[in-house]
Amino acid sequence: MNSRVENDITTIRLCFLDLLKSFFDREPDDHRLMTWKEVFAGLVAEQINPAMDGAARNLYTLLSSMSADEIREEFYELFTNPFSSYSVGVTLSFYRDGHDFGRSLAELRNLLNDAGITRTADTDQSEDSLLVLLDILACLIREEVNDPDFDRGHATRLRNSFLEPLTDHLNAAMQNNDRARFFLACVRFLAGYIDLEKGLRTAV
Repeated sequence: MNSRVENDITTIRLCFLDLLKSFFDREPDDHRLMTWKEVFAGLVAEQINPAMDGAARNLYTLLSSMSADEIREEFYELFTNPFSSYSVGVTLSFYRDGHDFGRSLAELRNLLNDAGITRTADTDQSEDSLLVLLDILACLIREEVNDPDFDRGHATRLRNSFLEPLTDHLNAAMQNNDRARFFLACVRFLAGYIDLEKGLRTAV
């Protein structure tokens, strides 16, 4: 694969990661909701992979049928309200170890140490939270581009051992959650992206 094609693929990967992070970093305002709708209006016309395509169609339908307040209320109940009976955990330790800051976090920190990735002072979430895992994957992808000798196995290990299992747990938790509609579709879009990453890892 020539460098131009690889750079184009890297740009696409990072754009998808930015989109995925935007689902979970804060309650969406009207501008963000409009941006999502425009993005998915374009994606429904594309063929990426079956999982992403199906999730993209579902997200576009939900963005067209749900009100902004409904989506914001869902975000609040799932991720913000500490007293909500519908809240879902967003760290791998929560699901694997039964509590935040468990053994899974220690294992992830070993991976970050191996990769030379350090936690930034402005990060207030655990490294094994969904949002930070997406950030770490983007950081590893950039390292691969900037340093031809950087070990690509770090990103594969992050995806297989941490991001994919957390995505599976979130999908299972939201499937049985009466308040999870829009963000269940977001998690399924993430699952489709992980499948895309697997194919790209074998191609590059």
